Amino acid sequence: HGQLTLADGAGEGLDGIGAGSSPFWLDNERYGFVMDAGEGRRSVILSGKIGQTGLQTLLTTADLAPDGDDDRLRWFDFVAAHPAQPNRLILVTLDAENSETTIDWFRGAQPEATLFVYDLEAGEVVLSYQFAEDISSSRSYRFSPNGRFLLLGEGAEYRQTVVHVVDTQT
Repeated sequence: HGQLTLADGAGEGLDGIGAGSSPFWLDNERYGFVMDAGEGRRSVILSGKIGQTGLQTLLTTADLAPDGDDDRLRWFDFVAAHPAQPNRLILVTLDAENSETTIDWFRGAQPEATLFVYDLEAGEVVLSYQFAEDISSSRSYRFSPNGRFLLLGEGAEYRQTVVHVVDTQT
């Protein structure tokens, strides 16, 4: 989380694009990232195009709530274009029913995690998967080479790592 800057191959800054996290490519010219709205709020995904100024809202956490029913605090933890289906985003959200801000989570609350596959063309969720357990604050995400499976590795107590494998096509 911090200031994001587009840079050339030599590391020279081209454009400051904003504060955020989880930068990703939509295609060869368009990029996206999760905007940092302060106090740990990361509920908006913005997109831009190289060589153009201005950013557009691509998706918000409210877009993921069925029928607009979202009384839980939800924020984006991971975003990437699906490796095999670039018109789809793979999103992992964290949400906590009893937290007023994401800062509460960093103080010990364990959020629930949900994986979404979001179709950009249709503007709808095509798959959602609720992880069976709350997840820890130490985690990483990796795709299989064909993009079908997502690994969520999370650090746990006692130097143990828990690995969740999620099929993004079922």
